[in-house]
Amino acid sequence: MPAPANRQEFAALVNAARMRHHLSIRAVARIADVPAATAQGWLNGKHFPTPALRGN
Repeated sequence: MPAPANRQEFAALVNAARMRHHLSIRAVARIADVPAATAQGWLNGKHFPTPALRGN
């Protein structure tokens, strides 16, 4: 799958995966090892994960 082109596309992909797996935002944050507010920012399309976190 190609990388998302923008923040909104990234947010939609992550949120769809979250919903498909019945995960809360806090669960996504635990999986990615980031604060819940950071995961929420990703899901809101406010920002991308930093390059260091993209593997998570």
